[in-house]
Amino acid sequence: MRSWHRAEAPSGLALRWRPGAGQPVVGLHGLGSRGEDLLALAEALPGAPVALIDLPGFGATPGSVGDLAGLAEHLLEALDVLRWERPVWLGCSFGGHVALRVSLDAPERVGALVLADSGGLDPAPAPELRALFAAQALAQRSEEDVARALDALVARPCAATRAYRARRLASHSGGS
Repeated sequence: MRSWHRAEAPSGLALRWRPGAGQPVVGLHGLGSRGEDLLALAEALPGAPVALIDLPGFGATPGSVGDLAGLAEHLLEALDVLRWERPVWLGCSFGGHVALRVSLDAPERVGALVLADSGGLDPAPAPELRALFAAQALAQRSEEDVARALDALVARPCAATRAYRARRLASHSGGS
């Protein structure tokens, strides 16, 4: 197993990456998540170079998401740090929206695009969805509130396990 490294893009985006052979893969997580949540997927690509990026306001990246065009630009700067030209962009949920925006703004920097649970091809989330996430910061919610939200978001509520909820609460309240 290759070791993981950490880096930071000029914009402050936190990257967890590992070297490898072949076409690189960039993993982008969904809202309320972090790059580390894609580790199991990355481990299923044992020889590939992989970067898991914490979007603003999640994981080790401070700030807030802001507009998608600016975020796409920051992600391209992260590619420059890694010296990657045309990776596979894998976006999960909101990460799919972001990956799509990168592909629209800089198609020459996209080797392939994989969208998982992205909720459609609109590159910008609805204002109502952005307002909902802004108003319901996970750090200010109880475990029961998080459980209800996860149960409403996932197709199989049993996937929202106690350990997962506890880790999500801890990660958004300054814990590890």
